[in-house]
Amino acid sequence: GHSSSELWGHAPYSPPYAKLVKEGLELFGGIKVGYENISKGGMDSSWAADEEQLAKLTSLAPDLLLVAFGTNDSLNNLEGKTYRANIEKIIETAKAANSECQILLIAPFPSNEKVKSAHSHELICRTLQSISESCAAKNILDVAYVSLYEGVRDMLETKNYYEVAGNNANHPNDFIHRFYAMNILSAIFDFDGTLFDSMYIWDTAGETYLASIGVAPRPGVNEAVCALSLSQTASYFKSEYGLEMTTAEIEDGI
Repeated sequence: GHSSSELWGHAPYSPPYAKLVKEGLELFGGIKVGYENISKGGMDSSWAADEEQLAKLTSLAPDLLLVAFGTNDSLNNLEGKTYRANIEKIIETAKAANSECQILLIAPFPSNEKVKSAHSHELICRTLQSISESCAAKNILDVAYVSLYEGVRDMLETKNYYEVAGNNANHPNDFIHRFYAMNILSAIFDFDGTLFDSMYIWDTAGETYLASIGVAPRPGVNEAVCALSLSQTASYFKSEYGLEMTTAEIEDGI
C-alpha cells in the first residue's frame, strides 16, 4: 500500500491498488469480494515463499491471488533463479490450497534508477512472463502476467520520476496505484470500451425488462438480480414472476 494517501492518512485518502481492485471486482462483477493483504512492506520473494507465509496462503485458499514481488528482490535473487523458484513455490502452494485459484503475476512499475536498474526490472518482467508461459504450456491457463513496467517507463519519457512515485524511490503514488488497478482489472474483465461504457444499463435491467413485457416489477428487483448471471436472472424471473416464455427467450429479451 505504500505510498497511497489512505495509508498515510491524508487527503484525498485514495486506497492502495489492491483495495481498488476489490472495489472494481464488486462494481463490475456484481459480487461481494473478501479482501486479505498478507504482504508486508520492504519484503522480497524469499520472505513470501517461506513456510510461515505459505501457511497463511494455504489457510486463506483464495479464489484470486495477486503476486507482486520483485521491487525488493536483489540482483542476485533475480539472476540466480531464486526469484523464479520463489514465485513458482507461491503458485504451487496457492493451487494446492484451491485448484481453481486465479493468479496474476504483476511486474512492478519502474524504480528510480538510482535505487534499482532498468536491467533488474526487465529481468523481473522476463521471469514472470516466462513463468506464465510455462504454466500455459502445461495447460494451467489461470496464471496470467500483467506488467506495469512498460507503461510507466513510457510515462517517464515526459514526466519526472517524483511525479509517479510517493517516495521518489520505488513506491507508487495515488495516480500509479490507480494505474495498477486499471491494468489488473483490464486483465480480468473485457474492457474494450463497450462493456465499461454500458455498465450503468445493468443497474436497472431487471426492472426495465419486466416493464417492457407488461409485468409490474416488485420493489428491490434490481438488487435481487444484480449479482446473478444472465441465465440465473432469466430463471429467477421465470420462477418468481410465473413467466411463460422459455429462459432462452427471457435472456434474449433482457
